[in-house]
Amino acid sequence: APAPAAPAEITVKEIEALVRRRCDHRACGVEDTAANPHRTCARCRAQWYCGPECQKAAWKGGHRTVCQ
Repeated sequence: APAPAAPAEITVKEIEALVRRRCDHRACGVEDTAANPHRTCARCRAQWYCGPECQKAAWKGGHRTVCQ
């Protein structure tokens, strides 16, 4: 029997195109779009926010305790 084909490699850009980011502020969840690109937390770069209001609210809501 022939050997199974190797899995196709996928780039980070391709993954990002498939996955829509949502604002990480728990009361928001707005989807990332070309018209409203989300920004990461400048400190940890692990959280995404639709704007400064959500980032500030998330910081006050507890992100500061886990942000590194």
